[in-house]
Amino acid sequence: MEASPPKVQRTAADHRRTLAQLSSFFRKQEASASIFTDAKLDDAIFLWTFYLLNFFRPSDHRVRITVNVIGIQDRAAGMSLVRHIFASAKEYAATQSPGLPDISHCILASKNMPPVAPRHEADTYKPYNVGTAGFPQALEEAETMAFFQTRQARSAPAADFVAVMAQFFNFELKKCGLDDLIPAEGGVLAFQAGFNTRVPPDQKPEATWQELSAKVKAAGANMVLISNAFAFQTGGLKPGTMEATSPFFELLRKQSGLLWGHLIEAGLMESFRFSVDQMSKWLVLAKQDGVDYEKGKLGLKLQGLRRTRLGEKFDESSQKEISGALADQFIKFRSEESGSGGGAGAAGAAGPVLELAKEMHAMVLLALGSGAAEYLSRAVKNMENYGKTVEVTDGHHFAVLFQNVVPCLRPAAPSVKNIAEFLSLDDGAAAECRVWAARDVDVAMSFSWMSELLDVGTAKALHVLPGV
Repeated sequence: MEASPPKVQRTAADHRRTLAQLSSFFRKQEASASIFTDAKLDDAIFLWTFYLLNFFRPSDHRVRITVNVIGIQDRAAGMSLVRHIFASAKEYAATQSPGLPDISHCILASKNMPPVAPRHEADTYKPYNVGTAGFPQALEEAETMAFFQTRQARSAPAADFVAVMAQFFNFELKKCGLDDLIPAEGGVLAFQAGFNTRVPPDQKPEATWQELSAKVKAAGANMVLISNAFAFQTGGLKPGTMEATSPFFELLRKQSGLLWGHLIEAGLMESFRFSVDQMSKWLVLAKQDGVDYEKGKLGLKLQGLRRTRLGEKFDESSQKEISGALADQFIKFRSEESGSGGGAGAAGAAGPVLELAKEMHAMVLLALGSGAAEYLSRAVKNMENYGKTVEVTDGHHFAVLFQNVVPCLRPAAPSVKNIAEFLSLDDGAAAECRVWAARDVDVAMSFSWMSELLDVGTAKALHVLPGV
């Protein structure tokens, strides 16, 4: 006998829900989804989980999945990564289920690109650009690239499930409006909220959220928000990050070693690139609010460090060039350490680059104080922890939403200041509520859900799939 979801006692002020109570997406025999992603590691975790859950459906189900790749410059490589994830998930699912459902998969790019390439592109997309065996190539993807802004794409029926884990408002709102986000009747629009949901001031944030809420309500759908800022219990594990040696990553490697071996390494490098980006900003004396390079002769000292550590040839180099040079030093040192048995994942494995970061942090702290030195402090910590933790935010947050054992969604309203404001409603008002936000989630338990969703048996035990 299959387990049933635990009964939850509710009061008039606490109307908790699960995603399954707001939408029947995973139980519909014919369903559709639209995903907005910038195709990086934590998005890849979401995609892998989402693909497997759909492949774990009964064989008579039909699902249309459209993935819209936005907010990146190397669109062809990002699309190649998404295609790689889908193909690898299908291959793995075929070993777990006797017959797979009919899943149609469409990948679309955006006509809009950011002025600067996001930090993750360099490492995450590299094998898709250099002919690495086993990786679909961006050159082939570019030849058939299609865009979600085309009339044909936008004429498709509204999706039952819409997930946003990229900066739609920042890159698409002005030219595209909100209609691409509106689900079908009975559907759900789910945001990984915070940085991804910032609305540019010139786009009138309050009015934008009011319009979006009204459109979702008019469609007879629901909106769901989840963020590190309000969704998780405090005082324990940190949400959104996970040990690189965790059982979850071991499981991913077992399911698709080539794909996940690369992505986990790229995720570690993305964290490091944040550090060298912060360092290069100071080494070129970039203009920063509240920073006076004359104070304590800070500018002269930083220039001296740059020349000593990087050489005279970088005297006139750009911030990007210096960031790249620091990254190259790090990669070389790490490779040498690995070759000599030093352990690539050891804390402090950045060697001379870490030492430079510490020296720079001490200089800025002494001259300008802790406020100005905050990001250099984070740069140091990132390098000290290199190889230990990986960002898993999007995959983690959507695992919380997908499980249906613990009701964690509560009535809310979008808030420009706080992302979401929780509401105390009576029974009648709660029945009419169309915006929900995650609250009081146990971080350790939610990490376990991430692994459980990757297995057809335990996914059914979490009441995601039909037949339970």
